[in-house]
Amino acid sequence: MEKAPGLLLSDVLEDLPSYDRGMFAKTLGEYERKLLDLRFTHYGSLYYKNDVPAPLRAPTLIEGLSPDDELNSNFASDLSHREHMDIDRGPWRTAEDYMKAVASREQQWIADFGTPHILDDPNRVLPGKGNRDDHIKWLSLYTDLIPALIPPLQEQKRPVLWHPDLHASNIFIRSSKKKGKVSPAIPVTISSIIDWQGAWIGPAFLQLKVPPLYRTHDVPPGRLLPAPDDFDSLSGSEKETAKEIHQQRIRHKLFEVSAFPPEVLDMEAREERVYLKDLAQSTWKYGLIPFRCVHDGVRAFCCWT
Repeated sequence: MEKAPGLLLSDVLEDLPSYDRGMFAKTLGEYERKLLDLRFTHYGSLYYKNDVPAPLRAPTLIEGLSPDDELNSNFASDLSHREHMDIDRGPWRTAEDYMKAVASREQQWIADFGTPHILDDPNRVLPGKGNRDDHIKWLSLYTDLIPALIPPLQEQKRPVLWHPDLHASNIFIRSSKKKGKVSPAIPVTISSIIDWQGAWIGPAFLQLKVPPLYRTHDVPPGRLLPAPDDFDSLSGSEKETAKEIHQQRIRHKLFEVSAFPPEVLDMEAREERVYLKDLAQSTWKYGLIPFRCVHDGVRAFCCWT
């Protein structure tokens, strides 16, 4: 491990003008998008190859490279969590195989270890929420829905690597002798990005997310971002609040447009599919109510499109 060069973005971010913060969102999106140039052959977690038992290693990692290439010979894809369970650990060749394995893993964990207790989580002891058979049944219904959840285009579902937790304390910057690569007004460039330990290779439509640094709520999908409603009728203080919220949404959208390929950016009901998959991994923790609500909504969408 080596020390990351440069200054923490968190130490200077608040000093940047609003326009320059927006340009930094664009630049950061362009940095992340470079990860999409890597064409992986499997889905799963990423390890040093010697740390993974031979039977669990993917034969290759990167498309178009020899098995003897440095990347393919030093790294491997695997999923070894909950090591004492007899489950499908991957690596997986298709997005459908990966998503079904996750649902099956949760079903087995609930069957073997699901022991609700009032001190664990109040949601687990609500009526029907601590019943293992209910969870297993609904995860089976979710498994049946998985083929419809997976988008048709390869660019939407191919295996990609993505940083899982980009925030201002994970990004280092440095001064640039040339004009600023973020914007001409700020002569800095990104020197290093740290905290990759949770990164894994997953389907693009599930992986590609706006990082916490720029993520905000109520941003519509697609490329367009409408102006605030009834802006002229707001009071002075309300206008200032509306402007700040709109600026946050602009930065969110700038990152999306810069980082996501068009096939993912324009995908219908992507957020709902991601949310359902995330809930499927944690029904025992959060209870079945949110999972069932999202499941039924996504199922209705898939059936009508």
